[in-house]
Amino acid sequence: MIFPNVFGAYEARELATLRVGSTLPNGTVITVESIMAEIRRWAAFFDAAVQVYENALARRITDAQGTFGTGTAGGEMQPYTELGETEATRTEHNEWAWGAPIRRWRDRQVYTEEYLAVADLATINTDTIAATNRYLTTRLKMMLRALLRNTNYDWVDREFPGEGKGAVIPVKALFNADGNTGRMYVNNAVMSTGALQHYLPSGEAAIDIANFTIGRSTLRDIGYTGRVVHLISPTDEDATKALPGFIPLPPATGDVYARTVPAAPTTTAVVTRPQAIGSFSNGGISDGEVVVFPFWPAGYTFSYDATKAVPLVIRQHARPEFQGFRLIQDQTRTAYGDGDIRNKRWEYIAGAAVENRANGVVVKATAGAYTVPQI
Repeated sequence: MIFPNVFGAYEARELATLRVGSTLPNGTVITVESIMAEIRRWAAFFDAAVQVYENALARRITDAQGTFGTGTAGGEMQPYTELGETEATRTEHNEWAWGAPIRRWRDRQVYTEEYLAVADLATINTDTIAATNRYLTTRLKMMLRALLRNTNYDWVDREFPGEGKGAVIPVKALFNADGNTGRMYVNNAVMSTGALQHYLPSGEAAIDIANFTIGRSTLRDIGYTGRVVHLISPTDEDATKALPGFIPLPPATGDVYARTVPAAPTTTAVVTRPQAIGSFSNGGISDGEVVVFPFWPAGYTFSYDATKAVPLVIRQHARPEFQGFRLIQDQTRTAYGDGDIRNKRWEYIAGAAVENRANGVVVKATAGAYTVPQI
């Protein structure tokens, strides 16, 4: 496997000849601090790349729990006569409670004095790329597990990495017919959400148009069809493109495959998601953009409305110094300070949970019942 170069200031072929204490042609000596600065630069770049996927489904918070909902905005004005009276009214809040866990994730890749005495920059480069890939996997799978789990559970908030509330925090799934007391205002009427089910089977053994039709129609029933987006697995990309009503993106300029496109006018998709591969357009039955999402399980689809509040929250630590992807001190060894790479290991503190329980429908391609996939 060929890894990219974290240390962009040097050519990749030079990395194997450089290590702590090496002197560069300009007279600069490579130190553990200069290596740490390069690693932090790479981590910030990688974090921004991962954030594109997170922003589509989640928002960052530091709270352990809260409520989600909106006030009732329907009804009519009252008729009034000269000697009559107007009945006083007030806004009714239709909402539900949510809670979020928080966990400490670590990668046991310790940079000790002994290791750095012999490791060249090529080795440290490989270590860093591997660590950031594991970080990417952790963040994305954390979100997927929160979306695909169809049961609620309780989280006990410990002192660290939580806020030491000591309380049991209920963590919710998308609507899962749990009898909750939340309500929504849909089409000029108040709808109870306790019986709504957003984890559904498609009725088909393999990925089919039913996945997308059921996802969109379930969103439609609660008024969530502003701009529907369907997430699919990379494994299901080719099968999805072959379904009726799928409209691909136009060929890229200079694409070798563009020459096979007929000269006659063709229909191409217009999308808003940067990861979209096209969209469905078949009279509203399953209309929506199609996005291939990393690590998404085969046979499952997720449909949501991109114009509504995102379904997930990512809970991070309330103190800024404990947020993000960090190289942290190994507590069992001598402390060298934050700017030093010695005795450091990777850490990420966060947890994902559903906040907007309405904005998402998971459909599994099966003739049986919905089951939670292994992520």
